[in-house]
Amino acid sequence: MLHLLSLSLPPACQRSRKPARHKNRTTMMDATRLVCASCALLLVIHGCAGSADDNREIVRTDSSGVEVVTSPAPTGATSSWSVGAFPRIQIGGPDDDTELLHRVFSTSVLDDGRIVVSNSDTKEIRIYAADGSRDGTFGSPGQGPGEFGDFSTMRIVSIFGDSIAVNDVSNLRVNIFRLDGQFGRALVPASIDGYGRPFLVGAFTDGWLAFVPVGSGILTGEVGDLIDMDFAFLYYDRAAKTAVEIAGANGRQRRVSRIGDSGIHYPYVPLTVDPSYAIDWSSLVFSNSGAPELMRVSATGNTVAIYRWSPDQVAVSEIRQRFNREFIADLDGDRLSAYERLLASPGLPIPSVVPSVQGVLVDRMGYLWVEKYRLPWQTEPSWYVLDDSGVWLGEIETPADVTINEIGSDYMVGVHRSEHGIQSVVVYDLERR
Repeated sequence: MLHLLSLSLPPACQRSRKPARHKNRTTMMDATRLVCASCALLLVIHGCAGSADDNREIVRTDSSGVEVVTSPAPTGATSSWSVGAFPRIQIGGPDDDTELLHRVFSTSVLDDGRIVVSNSDTKEIRIYAADGSRDGTFGSPGQGPGEFGDFSTMRIVSIFGDSIAVNDVSNLRVNIFRLDGQFGRALVPASIDGYGRPFLVGAFTDGWLAFVPVGSGILTGEVGDLIDMDFAFLYYDRAAKTAVEIAGANGRQRRVSRIGDSGIHYPYVPLTVDPSYAIDWSSLVFSNSGAPELMRVSATGNTVAIYRWSPDQVAVSEIRQRFNREFIADLDGDRLSAYERLLASPGLPIPSVVPSVQGVLVDRMGYLWVEKYRLPWQTEPSWYVLDDSGVWLGEIETPADVTINEIGSDYMVGVHRSEHGIQSVVVYDLERR
């Protein structure tokens, strides 16, 4: 079964004054500004029909065996796609006392329609029938076989055949179960010299993907220092005993700052993003520094394609004052003072344009979904959609307050959070006309 996951960062970083190391380093494009007339489309769908004068030619070039696909404008192919106005299935939430969910970080729909949910609060993997009723539960708190450690962030690493691999971050391992709940084995990825603590985040056909900091991952420095961060993608063998770097990416910079009378903290430079990435069985797709560009890298470390598109980009100078107000609006006390000092600090390397990307997902048809960066006052999630060859098709909004975990041919599944923080798993119909 082909299972494609949206993956997110573990809480790791490093102290480094050297520029990021990239085995397959490619300079991110400086996207040209494109103004496109907005079109009224179905429900949460956005696309642009454009005019006869628009430059719509998709440019494909080859650079030393690397295909470069450049889309100067969306094709509008998603303009007739639609997402259901209401979820077809909802599990848990404020009106469901039977299914209490908390700290759900990943969900997936199996080929037979059952829904897998990782509920980190109770350290359980829950299986729900296609109608949303509970069909099985396995996993428990602890450090023993098939158990998950305290405060573990449980994420589904992969589903293959009748088995599911789930990250057990607290115990530094991945637990593999059969879908009937029987525990199979635990994988503990070997530490690799020159890198921080490894976490397996996806599966290739014959191995695993880990995302790690380059260096120790320990934060140090004097007040006022900027901490540069480098990350690496490692390919582990099936037993997770050996690994090689297949790609590198830049993380967000931090500034060493004071908080309170004697405390030290390491806030990120505002308006910057960490790498976003997703994996299918044969390749890694990732975005670096939030630019409108994706790189596709094989499991052997070869960069095979680069996909670029040209969205509207916003100059930071146009939104900086409002951003500063919104950024600290919910802070008080020492944290408010600390972040006011951060925003006013000289030499803070704020980017010149607002990032374009804050998330990447590969759907089960191989299409690339790129979540747009949202400013603090933007609440509606919106995605650029590229086909499996890297052509920019258009833009789609997804339901507010829902973190999308997986997209199939005709559904989206994710986690909704209510205004009071109560979680529910939701499945929406997706129609691709």
